Amino acid sequence: MSQPFEWQSDYAMGDPEIDAQHRMLFDLANRILTIMDPHQGFGELKAAIQALLDYIQVHFEAEEERMREWGYPELEHHQALHAAIRRDISRLIQESKDLTSLKKDLNFLMTQWVLVHIRKEDCKIGEFCRSQSQNP
Repeated sequence: MSQPFEWQSDYAMGDPEIDAQHRMLFDLANRILTIMDPHQGFGELKAAIQALLDYIQVHFEAEEERMREWGYPELEHHQALHAAIRRDISRLIQESKDLTSLKKDLNFLMTQWVLVHIRKEDCKIGEFCRSQSQNP
């Protein structure tokens, strides 16, 4: 059975640290989404999502630092996207009332994040970085 979120090489930005963090985020999201047992502690799942949020914070800080180093022109826009993701995950942790809705909402949020943020926005950063290295 394939995992809901599978890393693909075309998601890579070209920065080994950031790409490794993206792969770890995929792994963390998949671990959370595979908790199917209805007897699984709701609190345990919320704690796992909090761990994901904590790791996201570390990742966003590293990614934003790279963007500053590279002179990425859309840094402020990207920071706003990061803030929205953090806000959405925090809201999810605070407002979810049961395991089923929590998993459904998390699945939607992670799908949007993977499909839109990593594949579109983060890939733009990688393209920018590659274009800068080709045109010194």
